Amino acid sequence: MKYILPVVYPTITSYPGRADFYAIAEGNTDIYPWLMERYIQTESFLDRDSVSCDIDFFLIPQVRYSSNTALEAQNAFCPYIENCSLYSNIVGTDNRIVDFIKEAIFKGYYVIVDINVGCISAYESNKPYLHNMMVYGFDDDKEYFNIADFMKGGRYTFSYCSFSELKNAVESFDYFDKRICPDKGKTSLIRIKQNFQHEFQVINLKRELGEYLNITDNYRHIFVDTNCFNIQENNCRSFGNLHFNNLAKYLMYCSEMKHVVNNIRAFHVFYDHKKSIFQRINYLVLHLPDCEYLQQEYKSIVNEALNIRNVYLKSILKKSIDNFERIADRIYSLKGKEEKILLALYSRL
Repeated sequence: MKYILPVVYPTITSYPGRADFYAIAEGNTDIYPWLMERYIQTESFLDRDSVSCDIDFFLIPQVRYSSNTALEAQNAFCPYIENCSLYSNIVGTDNRIVDFIKEAIFKGYYVIVDINVGCISAYESNKPYLHNMMVYGFDDDKEYFNIADFMKGGRYTFSYCSFSELKNAVESFDYFDKRICPDKGKTSLIRIKQNFQHEFQVINLKRELGEYLNITDNYRHIFVDTNCFNIQENNCRSFGNLHFNNLAKYLMYCSEMKHVVNNIRAFHVFYDHKKSIFQRINYLVLHLPDCEYLQQEYKSIVNEALNIRNVYLKSILKKSIDNFERIADRIYSLKGKEEKILLALYSRL
């Protein structure tokens, strides 16, 4: 038997759990309109003392489990996703894990499983390392699973692993110290709910866009009890398009302190975010044709974000801070251009 659940290459590939969610959801025609109303808002962090900066989308479901209650809680914000986690002693090892995953996939569940990547050839690494991997299909004749994770060159990749590789990768997990990774040893099952229809609502997209432009503090806007989210009261957290400022200031701090550390993920999220907005503008044009001229204008924002990311990456590979101030100036300039386009879009919604 051969059975493969639908996936598409995701628009957002910044974090494994986000990439998995998008790989599952973007290919589903029922949930796609719901997606297009959301995930414009961002949150970012800047800490001068530690010379660090992070950017993330606000409340994209984290389908890979975590000991972080905030990440787990995010799943509740996608009403069309079912998600549950089981400990490995319930799922079992040996051939039971292979049979369990196959049965789950056949019933429509995508499976996230803890593995030792050193046991799976698709990772091209012999070094033992704990990670979780999405499994979305199988082929009994060829005895392999369809898998997805950050693999070759650190890119999110669809690949294969044999039944025996996965079995060994799960079993070898037991050799690692559980005290170091207390949230490991789980298997998660994810499924899109059946028999639902969502009609695209422009008003929801307008609200999301407004929160982004108005730098709304969404934690305090949405949650009554924010303690479980570990919100810091030191102004390190920012929302909306302030991520431009934080990223530019981060580069200036690095330049001042001659600090060269690879922070490519922040720049990759920056680029992912522009792709995500462009995706929503393209979808919106189907409903509001008079916004069509904004497509090409925002496409230039996407291209510039990609160029900024690549220039930063080249600088990091050269271990040079010479271009950091120029990159910061380009980021500030891009913020003004994006704001002008999105304000024009907002006025037409």
